[in-house]
Amino acid sequence: MAKQFLSTSFYVMLSVILAAGCSTGASNNCPGAVGCSCETPSDCDPGLICFLGVCANGASDTASGTENETDVPTDTGTGSENETDVPTDTGTGSENETDVPTDTGTGSENETDIPTDSATGTENETDTDTDTASESDTESELDSESELDSESDSDTQVVDPVDIAKIFVLAGQSNMEGQGQIDPAGTPGTLAYMVENNPADPLYTRLVNKKGNWKSRGDVWVEYPRDVQPVSAALGVGQGADSSVIGPEFGFGFEVGEAFASDVIIIKAAFGGASLAVDFRPPSAEGPTGSFYQAMLTVVADAIADLLQSGRIVAGKYEISGFGWHQGWNDGESEDFVSQYRVNLAHLIRDLRAEWGDSELPVVIGTSGLGGDSPPDAWFERVVNGVRPAQLAVAADPEFSDTVRAVDTVGFWREKEVSPADEGHHWNRNAESYYLIGVGMGQAMVELLAVSGSP
Repeated sequence: MAKQFLSTSFYVMLSVILAAGCSTGASNNCPGAVGCSCETPSDCDPGLICFLGVCANGASDTASGTENETDVPTDTGTGSENETDVPTDTGTGSENETDVPTDTGTGSENETDIPTDSATGTENETDTDTDTASESDTESELDSESELDSESDSDTQVVDPVDIAKIFVLAGQSNMEGQGQIDPAGTPGTLAYMVENNPADPLYTRLVNKKGNWKSRGDVWVEYPRDVQPVSAALGVGQGADSSVIGPEFGFGFEVGEAFASDVIIIKAAFGGASLAVDFRPPSAEGPTGSFYQAMLTVVADAIADLLQSGRIVAGKYEISGFGWHQGWNDGESEDFVSQYRVNLAHLIRDLRAEWGDSELPVVIGTSGLGGDSPPDAWFERVVNGVRPAQLAVAADPEFSDTVRAVDTVGFWREKEVSPADEGHHWNRNAESYYLIGVGMGQAMVELLAVSGSP
């Protein structure tokens, strides 16, 4: 009975197929259309079968997972080509896993938050766009200057609207601009030399990745409108006076970046050849206000406006958290300038606090330790034994208790014989000096903010 039913069903189906083919003009579409004669499946149109010499629809088995099951994955455990809607292996990162990260355990938040592309030297332009504002394109500029690289999978942090971004203003003259040479590794006093010759010192090993390429910090952003190649990028090498050097911002940025969970912004307002007595002279001091005092305020205001426009900071969710000062060489020009320095620096601190609306704004002073313990001439003598004591005295003033710190830099002096150049007014272009100045200032700033109760 069953055989008779199947046989009857078969011939009924075949009759329908043939009739359909003839009624729709199959003869006009032959060869290959439904109802056309055939000897092998290749004689029929795609999707048809050759059945008893006639091209027919291949719906012979709808229950066994044959070639017609195009809407259902045939094996969700093997990653076959049909599994377009279901990741085949969330642990292996196969080509279908477009919505699932393949490795979420390797990206660091702070240490080296801007990985580079080993093929192009650009910074994480293909892995992650964590800054929804536009950050990845901007950060790629660092690599053209410093060949940054990292194994991290994360990019710079997105500004979290629930956090307060911390802005630190670093100001001064050419030594705050930064003159510390990065390369070559064979020259004593370069940054590359210090890293290569201190393979076990975490102070230096943190600066490079396993490949020996410079790291940058995606959680610390630097704004510095220098004349050539203005900096608007994640903290890295090459953000000194030009792309071949570093300044105190480098060590400072590593320290504050490691200390704070919130985003950190560094704004550099530094101008070469500027004295506090004339160029940075604050309004509350007697005499005309210095042009670089106003220029410093303009740099800060413009940088904040740019950061707001780019979305890196959010209105109402940022603060100027601290001020760093490293300046003094030009005030060694005369005893008159030296004698004014203590009073002028105190006025500078008060005026900036009033300008930025924080009567206890933390201030860190990197003293003028140029020349070390043995200043080579009268100018160095006035700086290290005149300007420097004035800086230390301001930090010790009871008025500024717990809000101002001085980092004595005299111990960071390196002689020309172990430095890249004979350029004493620029710390002999010794990168170790600039790096240590920045580290010291950063540590002091972290301590001040801890005292003030800042998170």
